[in-house]
Amino acid sequence: MISKWILNSSSYFNRKLFKVAVIVTLIGGSLFVVHLLNVSIQSYIEELKRFIAFSGYYGNALFFFLYALTVVFSPIAASPFVVVGLLVFGLMKSLVLIYVASLVGAVINFFISKKFGRPVVSKLIGEKRLKRFDGTANTFGIKSLIVLRLIGVGSFDVISYIAGLTPMKFYVYFLITAICSVPRLIVVLYVMDQAFESSK
Repeated sequence: MISKWILNSSSYFNRKLFKVAVIVTLIGGSLFVVHLLNVSIQSYIEELKRFIAFSGYYGNALFFFLYALTVVFSPIAASPFVVVGLLVFGLMKSLVLIYVASLVGAVINFFISKKFGRPVVSKLIGEKRLKRFDGTANTFGIKSLIVLRLIGVGSFDVISYIAGLTPMKFYVYFLITAICSVPRLIVVLYVMDQAFESSK
C-alpha cells in the first residue's frame, strides 16, 4: 500500500514537473524572441503589464518567476519588469517580489558557476563581459562584493556568476547579497515610484 502510494505520488510529481518545465521553456523562449526582435521598450512594458494584470491570482507568482529569469538569463533586461511591478503592484509589494526573486536568481547563478565553471558562464553572460573580470578570481572577496552590491556597480546577475567562480563560500555570498542589495533596491524603486506619481 505504501509503496503504491509512493509510486503514484512520484508519477504525479513528475507530471507536474514536466508541465512546469514546459511553461518555463515557453516563457523563456518568448522573452528571448522579444529580445531578438528588439521590440520597443514602451510596447514591451505595456504587453507585460497587461499579461501580468490579467493573470489574476497567479500574477504575483508569474511576476516573481519572470523577474528571477531576468537574473539568470543575463541578456533579458530587468528594467521593464521593474516598471511593470511598480505599475501593477505598487511600491511595497513590488519591492518584496523583486527582492526575493533577485535572491533566488542570484543563488541559481552562484551554483551554476560553482557546478559548471567558466565555459557555461561565458555562454550565459558573454565572453567579452567575462573577460573584464579575468584575473580577479583571487582578489574578488568579501569587500569587493559588499561594495558592488551596495552601490550597484556592474550587472547584478553578472556579479553573481563571477562570485561563483571564486573560492567564496555560499553562506558568505548569500548574506552579503541578501543584506547589501537592500539599500540600493529601495532607493531605485522609490525614485522610480515617485517619478511615476509625479507624471500622473
